[in-house]
Amino acid sequence: HYEIDDESLPSLKKMLEYGRRNTIILAHNGGRADLSTVQTILDENPNVLLDWAGMTHFGGYGLTSPPPPGKNLVWYVKNPIEDGKGHLRPEWKAFAEKNQDRIVGVGFDGAHPEQFTNPEVYKRSLAVYRTMLSDLSPEAAAKIGFKNARKLFGVE
Repeated sequence: HYEIDDESLPSLKKMLEYGRRNTIILAHNGGRADLSTVQTILDENPNVLLDWAGMTHFGGYGLTSPPPPGKNLVWYVKNPIEDGKGHLRPEWKAFAEKNQDRIVGVGFDGAHPEQFTNPEVYKRSLAVYRTMLSDLSPEAAAKIGFKNARKLFGVE
């Protein structure tokens, strides 16, 4: 978990330079970083991967950085990749197609289990991820949905 913003980006870049021999997975697109920042990080660091856990409109931004003025601190969604109805925004769809080998999966932010006491939460999140993946080419959807994670963890 690394909430990329203007203040934290230089530290992340130093860490990534130091860890070039390691595979790094940036959770939640690097804490819901903006598209150009995420693309630059991927372009500069072939060992960096992303996950899309918690990246639906159900996933809140978090409390590590303040939201813009006038936004609700508890439920501000930063740089959403989908339109609030489950479809990928066009720019994130293009990003996913281009970087389909660098996104290792979709899923839940299991660090907050109290959110998942109701099975309906899982069902609605799965429905959104299925819609998001259906917006992609079959090859990209399969890689992002499960193949990249299987490859990374050596699972057949």
